[in-house]
Amino acid sequence: FDRIENLEEYTGLRCLWLECNGIQKIENLEAQTELRCLFLQVNLLHKIENLEPLQKLDALNISNNYIKTIENLSCLPVLNTLQMAHNHLETVEDIQHLRECARLCVLDLSHNKLSDPGILKMNDPKETCVGPSNTSYLSEQKQGGDSWSDGRLAHQTDDKED
Repeated sequence: FDRIENLEEYTGLRCLWLECNGIQKIENLEAQTELRCLFLQVNLLHKIENLEPLQKLDALNISNNYIKTIENLSCLPVLNTLQMAHNHLETVEDIQHLRECARLCVLDLSHNKLSDPGILKMNDPKETCVGPSNTSYLSEQKQGGDSWSDGRLAHQTDDKED
């Protein structure tokens, strides 16, 4: 499949698995207002878009696509988990929009091209997985509030070895 279509009748869906297709655009999800989980990994996506109707979306997996910029996620008020491994993210600017995702707790950015040391200064949600093949786990240390959304640096870096 190369398009998301013909889902208008399925208004009560809570999870939608569309992984491993040839989907090129996130579209036609207006009727999916009850959706909690959306799995779009291993497709041909280049942009995050058209998610506004998914106000109850808690988890989004868009790993293994061609996305260069994180955008258009602040419209998802309860987004808790974002998986974006194996995309084309490179700079702090590419992931800057994450600051607007206040409820985000789990973030996977592994296997992107994020080499800018400034990324570690962006502050992380409770658990973040970043880095190319050497994965670093950043864990939040609570210091009187949510450091991710209020902009304070409150994390500890522990390199995990296999």
